[in-house]
Amino acid sequence: MKIRINHRIRAVIFLALVNLGAFAIAITAQSDPNYTEWSKTKEEREQRMLVAERESYVIRHINFNGNMWVRDRDMRRRLDRHFSQGDIFQRKLLENSIRNLSKMHAIFPVTMNDVVVRLDSKDKNIELTFNVRERQSLSQPNDHACGQAKTEQDPLVVVAARDQYIYRRIEIVGNTYTRYREFRRRFANFFNEGDIFTKKALEDSVRRVSKMKAIYPIRMENIEIRLDRENKVVDIVFCVKQRPKKDQL
Repeated sequence: MKIRINHRIRAVIFLALVNLGAFAIAITAQSDPNYTEWSKTKEEREQRMLVAERESYVIRHINFNGNMWVRDRDMRRRLDRHFSQGDIFQRKLLENSIRNLSKMHAIFPVTMNDVVVRLDSKDKNIELTFNVRERQSLSQPNDHACGQAKTEQDPLVVVAARDQYIYRRIEIVGNTYTRYREFRRRFANFFNEGDIFTKKALEDSVRRVSKMKAIYPIRMENIEIRLDRENKVVDIVFCVKQRPKKDQL
């Protein structure tokens, strides 16, 4: 005997089967030892890092969350040089990276509580996310995208000049419409990638760039100096804020 089923009843049965299937998939995922999710508590984070270090997990990804105008690559440069994608996870290197990130003036200090992790137990990979909070909103004329305190900067200048460090990178952060080449035209002589670092060339370049009508004036405190002591090279970052175009008329 054939039983005819109303199309509405048929639809209800179909949805019930779909939901049941989804539920079964969810249960399977939760019970699967390879299933990973972000740590939600301190205990989960500590346990996962303990496993990752004990079993030599490899760092698969390092993410940043909460930054709107501070670029990922600027924060990534602050991480320990042995703490990047493809390296073996070590808690000590994570702690070093947290300390280095906390020195950035553009964000509030980072702590271990701002880090969440997840594991891939099958491939023995670990993924980490740093939750950061930016310190400045760039809504005020004198706000700049980054910077460096004089007490931190002066010793770096001394070392770079004394040991004849070479400029590796010279970057501009915070420019929204003025092209990099416009800034480069303002640089002093002997202030290019490959030149030997001198305090005079840096200060002259800061004064010249500060006179540009497209940005608010900058000072040495709006410069970040980063040393690679092993290779004796230096990176310079100009932290600028653009003026509204209407203010340049």
